[in-house]
Amino acid sequence: MNPKKQVLAVKDLSVEYRQKVLRQISFEVYKGEILGLVGESGSGKSSLIRAVTGLLNEGGKVTEGEVLFHGTEILGLQKDKLRSIRGNEIATVFQNPAGFLNPTRKIRKHFIETVRSHEKTSKIDACSRALSIFEKLDLKDGKRILDSYPFELSGGMNQRVAIALSMVLEPDLLLADEPTSALDLTIQDQVIDEFLRLRDVLGTAIVIVTHNMGVVAKAADRVGVVYDGEIVEIGDANKILKDPLHPYTIGLMDSVPTYKNKKIKSIPLKNDDVKRPVEGCRFAPRCTYASERCFKEKQILRKNQEDHYCRCMRVEEINVNK
Repeated sequence: MNPKKQVLAVKDLSVEYRQKVLRQISFEVYKGEILGLVGESGSGKSSLIRAVTGLLNEGGKVTEGEVLFHGTEILGLQKDKLRSIRGNEIATVFQNPAGFLNPTRKIRKHFIETVRSHEKTSKIDACSRALSIFEKLDLKDGKRILDSYPFELSGGMNQRVAIALSMVLEPDLLLADEPTSALDLTIQDQVIDEFLRLRDVLGTAIVIVTHNMGVVAKAADRVGVVYDGEIVEIGDANKILKDPLHPYTIGLMDSVPTYKNKKIKSIPLKNDDVKRPVEGCRFAPRCTYASERCFKEKQILRKNQEDHYCRCMRVEEINVNK
């Protein structure tokens, strides 16, 4: 049992856009913890973030499940109540800071509007709080940043400013949707450092959605692997990265080049020879280990080790022979 304070609990969450994109997703995030959700494009990771914050795109709807924030159900809250929680207690950082920051307004104006939309305070106090969060995130020359327009800053700096803007009210939960995908490797490291500082200095609970296993390896305390709308493996980051159990996770790790693994392997595409409907494992048509049972029987997220769960009925025999 995790002794830390639970901040977010998602229970059996399903989302549809004409067809299901999330299927009974469940996980928890605790104070001072970073959970990395990793998976390929189209797996439903971004829809998960939007469902939690009540920002699903047009046509999307939650069909079942709960989202508990500090033990309180937030799905179905009235818009004004949900709006007061977003930004103030739950903050979101999106992939492209250019769509997050208004290019016609100085950074100072962004912070003033964000703080004063939730609290009655002066412009001077809002700017002071901006400088304080800059300092905590080790952003140098804060006054110059406040007096800059977004187009006067680099893409990496804009992303770091977007993180600071999301954290200026010191929310308990930060949701980051592909925050490093548009950045080069050096700037990615800087952005990851910001998340680690938030975790260590403020005790922020953070969910990072990414397709980059390198980001997960550097930032996450726990990892959830998402495939076709389901979590197929979740647990301690070191355990999963060093000894993955699910065939999809094994494939992800084999496709990452390392000093030891110079011959990378790609995950097979869907087998066109497989015409049968999949009632069981969603990964079965691409899995080299799949048996007839895998196609027919529903897979359950089972506990295999301490804080390590896997959605695969053949996990023991696969991992003996891998």
